[in-house]
Amino acid sequence: MGRRHDEVPEGQPDIVQRTFVFGEWVNRLCRHLLHELRDEQDLARQLKRSGRVVGALVEEAQGGETRKDFIHKMSIAHKEARESHYWLRQLIKADVMPSKRLIPLNDEAFQIKLILAAIINSTKRGENDSGEDQPSEGDQNQDDPNQDDPKAQDDQ
Repeated sequence: MGRRHDEVPEGQPDIVQRTFVFGEWVNRLCRHLLHELRDEQDLARQLKRSGRVVGALVEEAQGGETRKDFIHKMSIAHKEARESHYWLRQLIKADVMPSKRLIPLNDEAFQIKLILAAIINSTKRGENDSGEDQPSEGDQNQDDPNQDDPKAQDDQ
């Protein structure tokens, strides 16, 4: 049996899958809130906008043209995840539905924030998949003792 058209392909990073599912959960919750509750529609609209875009930005970052582009897109996704977490906390505080229904989504928003921050930080440090640091553009010749000595470079 083939993969459904709305599923993330296997082999994608975990954060791609998690943010896709998070967007689905947010979409369902907001559809319910917008249909059932009139008083909290502004909160629901804000959550819907920020919660659904997190996965789109993470997906877009996977095709980043450079490390800087990847970091930029993941940073925007992180900001949107933070905003989603904020709106979920507002919904919980507003007591619009049993908190036990919102807390798992709130916890996932919090976890996604942490994961995105870790991805951004490790990418900025230049870690590769093995966890070893790769030199950044400014550090490329750091191990070359002759890099600042023009005479030594002429001798090579």
